[in-house]
Amino acid sequence: MARDSLYTQSPRQDKMTIAFRQWLSLRAGGGIHWDSGCNPHLSLEKLDKEKLFDVWTTHTQNCSYCQNALKNINRLTMLAYVAAVACLCVGVILDARAVAMMVALSSGGQTATSLLTVIPPTGFWFALGGTILFATVGYLLKKFSRLFYIYKFEHAHNN
Repeated sequence: MARDSLYTQSPRQDKMTIAFRQWLSLRAGGGIHWDSGCNPHLSLEKLDKEKLFDVWTTHTQNCSYCQNALKNINRLTMLAYVAAVACLCVGVILDARAVAMMVALSSGGQTATSLLTVIPPTGFWFALGGTILFATVGYLLKKFSRLFYIYKFEHAHNN
């Protein structure tokens, strides 16, 4: 196999890979000669991606650093969700107070459609933004904590 027939995206960095492939094709007969008793196919257990990428049983359950990190992530997740609910409650209270103030200040002759045009106060929008922010942070932390249990990785998707 000639050097020109090997394609790599970065030939300078892959110099050793190219040299190994050339040696493999020229000197080693094109491949590795496996023992005749060796089964070239993986067992079904090795093909099961849940068992193959199981980080919990292979590492996390025995690593005190990872267990402490997982506990802290779970605490932060719960704290973020509690903060999101608190922000939502504050926003609802602020909006209800604004509507109640408008009703109290308005005259009895106004219709219900005029109450629908009440713009919520800026505190409501800040509380709603805090709700969205804390809920998003909680969701992302929960998604991150899943990596301590199963870490699926495929080289084909590594860009």
